[in-house]
Amino acid sequence: MTIARAREILRWEGVTGFLTRGIRKLLRPVVRVRCLLFFEMDLTQPFPVIEARVPVTMRVATAEDLDTLADELTSFWVNLAAAREQLDRGDLLCLTFANGTLVNRGWVTFSSPSVEELGVLLELQPGESCLYGSVTRPEWRGFRIEPAAALFRNGLQRARGYRRHISWVWADNQANVRPQATRGRRVTKRVWTVWIWGMRRPLLFGATRKGSPSLVRPAAPRLPTRPPGG
Repeated sequence: MTIARAREILRWEGVTGFLTRGIRKLLRPVVRVRCLLFFEMDLTQPFPVIEARVPVTMRVATAEDLDTLADELTSFWVNLAAAREQLDRGDLLCLTFANGTLVNRGWVTFSSPSVEELGVLLELQPGESCLYGSVTRPEWRGFRIEPAAALFRNGLQRARGYRRHISWVWADNQANVRPQATRGRRVTKRVWTVWIWGMRRPLLFGATRKGSPSLVRPAAPRLPTRPPGG
């Protein structure tokens, strides 16, 4: 861990959070316990007013941007081939610039997405849409860029007639969890993951269709049937 990263954790999570992360790192080879929080926002209500602390411009990316901004997007952990598929299916890639530099990106989807953190499918109901893949460059964090960019993406959802926004974030990511309430979002579901050394995949607690959002686990693969007389 770099000194800059340690200072960032202390700033957002305090000494307790810093020590908790240290203990979790020591235990990681043996056991891992995490909680994923799901948030919802009523898009029919007035949005809060949140502005970035630096001048920014935001827009929706086009397919041509994947070519003209290829280097910047790749350095921003964007898989260009996957991004083309996401645009083809109707997802929106939103870009935020400061002083001509790409500082934030995030996606909007109107089709049921896979929650890769859990390995489940989030079944969107009528009027629901999601944001995912939101990232701010490390050197530009702390300027309220992500909260402002998130509201821009929420506006795109509402402009297309969607009434409810759904997103998710790890509970230990306090820098992202704390401002959720000021963005007009509330927690609707908690899913715990427990992994112990030797497990092929973690146990999930709370990943059910019941409640909102509706989460569907993939069906377990069937064992091949032994032929008669085998």
